[in-house]
Amino acid sequence: MIVDEYTGIETLKKSDILSPSIQVVIVLLSYKINKSVLQDLIEKAGRFWEVKPEMEEIQNQFRLVRYFMVFYKSAILGTTIYYEIAALTSTERVLPTECYRFCDIEKDSCYWFLVLFVNIAAFVLVWGIYTFDGFFAGSVIQLIGQLKLIKHKLENLKFENDEENLIEIIDHHNFILDFINDINTLYSNILFTQFSSLIFSMCIGSFLLTLHGTPTVNTLTQYVVYLTCMFTQVFVFSYGGQVILDETASVADVAYQTNWFHASVSMQKSISTIILRSQQETKISVGGFSNLDLRMYLYVCC
Repeated sequence: MIVDEYTGIETLKKSDILSPSIQVVIVLLSYKINKSVLQDLIEKAGRFWEVKPEMEEIQNQFRLVRYFMVFYKSAILGTTIYYEIAALTSTERVLPTECYRFCDIEKDSCYWFLVLFVNIAAFVLVWGIYTFDGFFAGSVIQLIGQLKLIKHKLENLKFENDEENLIEIIDHHNFILDFINDINTLYSNILFTQFSSLIFSMCIGSFLLTLHGTPTVNTLTQYVVYLTCMFTQVFVFSYGGQVILDETASVADVAYQTNWFHASVSMQKSISTIILRSQQETKISVGGFSNLDLRMYLYVCC
């Protein structure tokens, strides 16, 4: 979106496309700059990325996340389609979102060219947002599954003659925690940009929603849908970060509740290593300013 000059409220009304545009541009640039890091993460993910089918709890969580992402994708796509239909059914010649008009919109050729351009740009933005959010959500649920798998192995560990399996669990646990740190290194600054643009959009949307007192039906339809997508997007990130915090910390509890006191001294030391490593907070941060958790969600939304 390019605005020729600031015209007060009208300029703010045209800023609804600014947040997703910033998000997609920053994500694509970050992926391009950190392409080798991203490829390395994907290759690392293949090392432990199997979940046993009999672990029904993990499979159920996978299904819930998949259903939520379908809903989330539908909400984003539905919002985009709403803007498209609202523009096409308007009695005036307006565009779904504002852009730099290099020709006279009253001319048919110019109008339909701009409509086509804006539509393509809008769906590219939707694809970019959903791809990043989907990849992030997929990474989170896989990490949660792996942490639950580690706890499952600890609960079923036989300390009398199972030292080899314990070493494998420690290796698995260290790998997952290092993997979370790698994700934080790659995504921390991206998340800071995401949250900054989302906060800007939520502030502008809330302001425009209540600008003239009680909002009309058209205003409600436009901005409530828009704000719902913004709040949902913040929740997806925050909830994912919170669950990772909780799951990494809970490994220490499970390790302590095992029958470690029946084990050999070397195995007891290994269990202590798992507990100490789990007690060190492993987190995803938002640009280093705050943890990615539900507290962050409350700060942003309340």
